[in-house]
Amino acid sequence: MTNAAASIRIGIATVLQRIVSKSGTSIGPLVLGIFHSLLKRLRVSVEFQQSRQCPSVDEEKAFQRTLMDAMGDFANALPDYQKIEIMLLTASNIPIITQEERKVKTSDEILQKVLVKTLLKVWSGYCSDINF
Repeated sequence: MTNAAASIRIGIATVLQRIVSKSGTSIGPLVLGIFHSLLKRLRVSVEFQQSRQCPSVDEEKAFQRTLMDAMGDFANALPDYQKIEIMLLTASNIPIITQEERKVKTSDEILQKVLVKTLLKVWSGYCSDINF
């Protein structure tokens, strides 16, 4: 994890959240690249949260929530076909944990929960666009 304090990273993620909500005209692989970078930041944050170097788990969780909100806003500003791509990308990054690994890999278990919450944020925006 970077040496930046969680409050600084939360501020950056908040600004990013405001910027990405304007991305409705973005197309192509750049969208997936940006989203993949955000997923990577989430993974690094979860691993850092589990490490001994993390000074504040609560602040790290706040950073993760801010990133998830930014990712949800980013995806919800995109056309439907890109929302589906984003959901597939997010789902493909959710770690699968066997019963034996469950005792050892707590960061993967936390990452599972964080990515499922992210997927839910994207999905809820997708569902609100569908007229039944």
